Amino acid sequence: YDMDGNKLGTFINTENALYLSWGKKFHSSLSLGFTLKTAFHYVYKYYALGAGFDWGILWEPVERLKLGVLVHDFPGPNLKYNIPNPQDNKFLPGIKVGISWRPFDTIKATYKDLLITAQIDKQYKDERLKFKAGLEYQLIKFLVLRAGYDDSKISAGGSIRYEQYKLDYNY
Repeated sequence: YDMDGNKLGTFINTENALYLSWGKKFHSSLSLGFTLKTAFHYVYKYYALGAGFDWGILWEPVERLKLGVLVHDFPGPNLKYNIPNPQDNKFLPGIKVGISWRPFDTIKATYKDLLITAQIDKQYKDERLKFKAGLEYQLIKFLVLRAGYDDSKISAGGSIRYEQYKLDYNY
């Protein structure tokens, strides 16, 4: 509608992505994986299609301690539109390095469990390193509490679990 309330028309704006992932445990403590990512964007009568990859490795040097590295969007989907003089719409590559630790040898009968995580992200063409951290504690069999920090933002949440069902809430 314009400022006078006249209907101008409609158009379609659609974005879709399809990911195909593969992972393999090569050793009792080492896993590798990758994802082929395709992206499609259609707006009005124009469209763009692109593809890219993510690569990852997960290592468990000792029981309950895991280290991971993810290189995402390398090479990234480069969306090229079918318009005159198109500008590329690139997904910028980056790297994420993380660690997780379960300090206690969980006794299944008590359901008590604590998970501590930390991660550093570096996006291509961004000078800053972003830091993330989190805690997850299974208080009782069906209740999990969470707290996190994401580059200056604090979050909290939890889960209620019953058999194969899970209800999550995070803020």
